[in-house]
Amino acid sequence: MKKLLFTAFFLLFGLSQSYSQTKRIIYADENYKQIDFTEYSKKMKSGLYFFARFENDTAVFKKLRTLLWS
Repeated sequence: MKKLLFTAFFLLFGLSQSYSQTKRIIYADENYKQIDFTEYSKKMKSGLYFFARFENDTAVFKKLRTLLWS
């Protein structure tokens, strides 16, 4: 009985996680290379970059862009 309950609990937990509405955030540098969050935040704090945000059904893309001074 305990095994059945244990299996049912994990089956329901797995199904609820698979249908969750969270989106993966992907960070990219100015050359479209994927970077981690620490490198992304370090570059954003430098003041030389701003970001562009794109979103689709499964992910949010945050791409660094350089500031162009004329």
